[in-house]
Amino acid sequence: MPDPPRPLEESTFAVRLRSVTDEAVTGARVEADLSMPSHRMGENRVALRETEAGIYTGTGRFTMPGEWRVEVRVEKGSHRQTEQFNLHVR
Repeated sequence: MPDPPRPLEESTFAVRLRSVTDEAVTGARVEADLSMPSHRMGENRVALRETEAGIYTGTGRFTMPGEWRVEVRVEKGSHRQTEQFNLHVR
């Protein structure tokens, strides 16, 4: 992903999943939900696919400049976890 990301340009998202024993977490369902906290928007989700053991990647776009939230959701079996990251798109 460019730093800082730019509106309407394709950005690559990558997530590395490790267990508490530092083993690669494989076979998970991972997605990133892109939203603007100050702006009601339509759905903007990025499905991340496992590209190597424990590494999940996908591409998406930020549709305008401003403050964005990236919420990463991970599901594997009955385990679910969500993490949020804020960033500025210029």
